[in-house]
Amino acid sequence: VGDLTHNLYVVLDRQRRFVGVMMFNITIRTGLVIWAGITHGVVWACMAMAVTSFVGTGIWYAQLLKIIHSLVGITFRATWRIVAAVAVMAAGVLYLQMLWPQSAAMPVMVAQLAAESALGAAIYAGVLLALWQMSGRPEGPEAHAVKAAQHGWSWLGAYLRPGRASASSAA
Repeated sequence: VGDLTHNLYVVLDRQRRFVGVMMFNITIRTGLVIWAGITHGVVWACMAMAVTSFVGTGIWYAQLLKIIHSLVGITFRATWRIVAAVAVMAAGVLYLQMLWPQSAAMPVMVAQLAAESALGAAIYAGVLLALWQMSGRPEGPEAHAVKAAQHGWSWLGAYLRPGRASASSAA
């Protein structure tokens, strides 16, 4: 989403607005990430990055509304599943963090980060694919990912087939 908006500012000769919005976003993001990292640790710093990214996307879109009106509808139709999946994923990870408060012990912190990452990935992929299914499975990134996963599974199945190991050792 960011590259699209950045390119539009250049194409429409609005670089001054682009620089202003970019500096605002970078200043807010940097301050929040440093504050969160110092006061609450690396997990909160990562959460600050995610939150400022989400807010920054809204700021970019709000600025673009002033420049080009039809872009928002086109972009929303293309990205609504992603935005919804990110919101559900963030809620799930935040819920896990409420259930399992951050520890000061490094091994526990590593386990928490791994659990939060795995849960976030599972929720994101599940919600995104469910929304894609409910949308009628339109052609797009999800369709390409499903095709790649199917190809990977079939390759792995063929590779792990019991007869393959004995055939290759006989040759």
